[in-house]
Amino acid sequence: LGLISLPEEVIAYIAQFLSLKDLLACSGTCSYLRSVLNDNLIWKRHYRRSIVDYVSMANPLVKPEFEYHPEYETLEPLCAERVNLLRQNHLLSNWREGRCVSNSVHTQVNGLFLENNDRQIIYGNVYLFLHVLNTNEISIWDIEETPYLYTSLVFSLYEYNMEDEDWTDIIRVYYQIVEDKLVVIQGNLVQIFGIYLPDKAFPLEYLISVDRDRVVSDFAETLYTDCYNWIVGHLLFSRLCYLPVVHVWDIRTGDKRKALRAPTVGWDLYVISLDDAADVIFSLRTDDPFAMGPEDYTKITNHISSYNVAKDEYTTIFPSLTGCKPVHAMHHCDFIVLFCIDDMFIFKCSIYVFDRRTSSTVAQATFPDLVGLYKSRVIEDRLVLATQSSVEILNVKTLEVVTSLKIDDVIDMDYLPVLKSTFIITSSAKSEIEVWDIDKSQVLLKLPLQSFVFLNESCSKLVMITGQSIVVKNFW
Repeated sequence: LGLISLPEEVIAYIAQFLSLKDLLACSGTCSYLRSVLNDNLIWKRHYRRSIVDYVSMANPLVKPEFEYHPEYETLEPLCAERVNLLRQNHLLSNWREGRCVSNSVHTQVNGLFLENNDRQIIYGNVYLFLHVLNTNEISIWDIEETPYLYTSLVFSLYEYNMEDEDWTDIIRVYYQIVEDKLVVIQGNLVQIFGIYLPDKAFPLEYLISVDRDRVVSDFAETLYTDCYNWIVGHLLFSRLCYLPVVHVWDIRTGDKRKALRAPTVGWDLYVISLDDAADVIFSLRTDDPFAMGPEDYTKITNHISSYNVAKDEYTTIFPSLTGCKPVHAMHHCDFIVLFCIDDMFIFKCSIYVFDRRTSSTVAQATFPDLVGLYKSRVIEDRLVLATQSSVEILNVKTLEVVTSLKIDDVIDMDYLPVLKSTFIITSSAKSEIEVWDIDKSQVLLKLPLQSFVFLNESCSKLVMITGQSIVVKNFW
């Protein structure tokens, strides 16, 4: 009799460990299993609550709209959480079928929007934060339907006064939304604003000079210093140039967590992972960069370690990694994937997979022409990479190629995190920016060159910034 001979509570317990594919297969086997598995607790873990909460309330723009009519069911109506999964799948189908509604606006701002794809600048799914180059203003756009200027925020813009010179230079501005805070960074100077929308209120909550022990009341007596900054979750990691100390701040509370010293003797301490705020990967250069002259990667020596934030302790991964420059790392279950540049001029890159359970390297591979190195991602058990002529899907534990998709003249790649899909964005030297569904080996969208692309939290809106234009593609 097999599965159906088991008590219902046992079947429901087993179902908690099934993949979505297996769960759907079991549910479709017979009316008995469909009824037993028609349980909210079973289905709720298979969709993202933040997505369903938003699309359930949003005004649908794309036809056909999602519909579920329990009155038409000949069997027991589906439970609410399974209907939510159907709602999420409808959004994914809109992406895969290219069903979207585009709205655009050419702004009248006096300046250009110059953005990077690698951070969150959309708040509450519908408020887009854009900084106009060389100004102290961030404009907030409502992108629910046709974009329009909703309000703006003014921050302190600091200028660098050159000694013995008659000119000043505006310090580069970096900003990012972290939960309900807006973080504005200029070197070692950080302003943190609260976000209260739709109320149009942005109170300045904290002023931070990263090497101080506590927040400051103003920056009047604080000097600007070149600084490396990394935001990982709700934590800000900052390092003044050439000092092996990283200052750790809690963005939510404005508290300094620690002045984190390097795990061993060295020069440059870098954060190279941004995907896990509880466990951060550091690279420390242990040779003397000043004694070497022009940088030669074959002579570099590095110490790679992970830092457990809660325990305040380091764990060594590679005590002495030579002949390369570690630049990026990712976590996947018990594994750490490390990317190292072997030769900057030809962008030769080595990848290492480190098993934390055995403290050993379980796989290593070298690629001569990787692009979009910092945008590589692990999707389930697959590592997605791009070379100048193809997109490669690798088994993350063995680095063996599973699928290879030929794409000519790739100069950059980015991952588009639409649910658990393998959607990527490729930029070519000869054609438009393309959004690919790697699983189906097909192009979903073609976008103008020199576009910066952002996705809102619910995966329902794709925003493109091109010069002074804002284009929003709505998929719900």
